Amino acid sequence: MEIGIILEMSSSAAVQLSKAYLHSLSEAKMELRRKDQSLRQLNRHLTQLEQDKRRLEENIRDAESALRMAAKDKECVANHMRTIENVLHKVRDQISLSRTAASRNDFTLQLPRLHLETFAMEGLKGGPEVVACQVRV
Repeated sequence: MEIGIILEMSSSAAVQLSKAYLHSLSEAKMELRRKDQSLRQLNRHLTQLEQDKRRLEENIRDAESALRMAAKDKECVANHMRTIENVLHKVRDQISLSRTAASRNDFTLQLPRLHLETFAMEGLKGGPEVVACQVRV
């Protein structure tokens, strides 16, 4: 009888051990699914971040290009304004000379001409500030 009790106890322990292994295996599968789902979610997030990074880099390149163009336009406007200033100085000098000549009844005022085509050849293009300067001239 003792052998029967020992066998019954071993069999009962084996069943319990089997149940414990099955439970442990089931928990491991569940944990594996959670980690797999988390990994997929992280991959989607990483993909989104990489796309955002590419868009931001493109925006930076566009902004840098716009800044370079604005700097060129600023330089063109500055050159145009210097040219206008020089022309205005010449006109002032002509007026001053004409006043002197007017006292001798020799009044001839010759104003220098400002050719916008020259500025177009120098690189002045259609920015609003450039157009505004050309319209005033």
